[in-house]
Amino acid sequence: MTSNSDKSFYVNLKASEECLCGREKKPPFPFCYLCYKELPADMKKAIYQKGGIEEAIDEAVKYLQSEVW
Repeated sequence: MTSNSDKSFYVNLKASEECLCGREKKPPFPFCYLCYKELPADMKKAIYQKGGIEEAIDEAVKYLQSEVW
């Protein structure tokens, strides 16, 4: 189960105007366009499906950390 402090990470990520890579992004998107573009198609799709968004964002961040950043 995700705690309230964990949930605030996802809320803040989507509300922020800065991507985790440091570039500007537009809320409510979790990533800037360039980072989003680097994600595999299945990860892009998972981020915008209802339910499981926290897990989808976690997987995308792990991918970006290992493959892009």
